[in-house]
Amino acid sequence: MKTEFNSVDVRVVAGELDVLASGARFDKAYQIGGKELLVRLFKTGVGQVDLVVSPGYLFASRYSRSTPEKPSSFAMQLRKVLDGGFLRGVRQREFDRIIELEFDVHGKVYFLVAELFGTGNTFLLDGGKKILGLLEWQRWKDRVLGVGKVYEYPPKVGSPLEMDEQEFRNALAGGKSVAAAIASGTGLGGFYAEEVCLRAGVDRKRKCGELSEGEVSALWSAFRSVLEAVEKDRKPVVAVENGVAVDVAPIEGRKFSGMELKFFESFNQAADEYFSRMEESSGKAAAERNLGKKKEKLDAMLKQQQDALKKMREDAEIERKKGDAIYARYAEVEEIVNYIKQQRARKVPDGEILEQLKGRGIVKKLDKYELTLDI
Repeated sequence: MKTEFNSVDVRVVAGELDVLASGARFDKAYQIGGKELLVRLFKTGVGQVDLVVSPGYLFASRYSRSTPEKPSSFAMQLRKVLDGGFLRGVRQREFDRIIELEFDVHGKVYFLVAELFGTGNTFLLDGGKKILGLLEWQRWKDRVLGVGKVYEYPPKVGSPLEMDEQEFRNALAGGKSVAAAIASGTGLGGFYAEEVCLRAGVDRKRKCGELSEGEVSALWSAFRSVLEAVEKDRKPVVAVENGVAVDVAPIEGRKFSGMELKFFESFNQAADEYFSRMEESSGKAAAERNLGKKKEKLDAMLKQQQDALKKMREDAEIERKKGDAIYARYAEVEEIVNYIKQQRARKVPDGEILEQLKGRGIVKKLDKYELTLDI
């Protein structure tokens, strides 16, 4: 099941959002999850546009999401800095999984940068790309990201759109499988690399060193056809298998053969449907898990209370039987108690009193204020 965008997805959705949201006025920002933001915009002629910024994806959503009554500190900072600003553009950084939203706030430029890889992160930058705020401080091998530091992009990655045939052939060198070589060597990612193999009729698990010249040429042609489909012949689709949405893509992939397909006018709409439904299902599953844990806890408490009640009832029955036994021989017991009082008034030691009472048969022990009887 797909859980995040790849670089091609980012390119497509950024282009669509640039058309959809550019010119929109910033309204509010909410932190609706641990690392998930909702940026609310308003565009004349379009209305409200809710951008969902999550660790692995970003899209405009038509689904409502619950928002906290008290905004987080980062959400408050976004509201303060971007208040009265307009979104001037949405773009992908190079061919990386990074989307930049550029805002014009009373003549000053600010950027909201969403990194959609790794554990994800979102940054608020000034016009000089200095970090004013971020969701999470991070330290990478080649960069440190924190407030007051200039935002550093990750190392540049090449774009498959700029790749020529020789570079493609070079990517197929080595001992990797064909799909793995195309995915990493061209930057296409796994889904599109597999699509290239399917269109070329080459087993994706074949080793690159085993390919014939004809197969390499077929892969190059398929590679170009996939890129052309992404750029000019999109068919945004959500693939459903056994009633569960398992993938979303801007093109109709051949790996979807035999699955139920739901087509959309834009990739953004398809992504919204897929990821929003996935979040809803995850939320329901989490709620069910929480309810299950609460039920287990309550069941354990109920068991403890039932055991305690049973013990109390057993103890009460024992005490009742004791009381009944005492009551049945109340006159005898009262006589013994009165006798003990009389003897103590005469300063007779308890040991002698006990000896005198042994003939009664039921007196077993006399210790200060404790009289033990066997009745």
